[in-house]
Amino acid sequence: MQKFCDAAPAPAVIRVRVSVGDKVGSASVDVEQRYGAEVPTSQLQPRFATLTEGETLLVSVAKDGAVLGTAWPVFRNVVSLENGIPDMSEAEAAALLLSPSCKEGLRTLKSNGVHPVPASSGGCAHCHTSPAGLFDAGGAALVLAAALATASILRRR
Repeated sequence: MQKFCDAAPAPAVIRVRVSVGDKVGSASVDVEQRYGAEVPTSQLQPRFATLTEGETLLVSVAKDGAVLGTAWPVFRNVVSLENGIPDMSEAEAAALLLSPSCKEGLRTLKSNGVHPVPASSGGCAHCHTSPAGLFDAGGAALVLAAALATASILRRR
């Protein structure tokens, strides 16, 4: 449990697909999904070039693009940590890795089975909700315009 959160909070979490080449050290690394801040990815290739099996990994990345801590395997959008910790979706695991309360979130998942709020791709875990609520200025104007149009149509009948 401790090892998963060692790099948290990470500025960014990236899902990469590592494809093994013909020669040792020639694996290619493709970025498939980003969570958190925009960070350079040039340091991912040298870090994973020596892998001998192709796999999909969830990687914590620093602002300068350096890989932080351990990369976690992703299989069918699921991250498995073992040690009695329930499986998480990739977005849930990314949310924990981006969070300063990663250890508490992982402890809650293990002891109570409460899953973290998934991170939104290209953003952060807490950015998926609108602070303005259901009716911000644009939403209220749209509802008002629809009500006026409906009233106008009904008066003509």
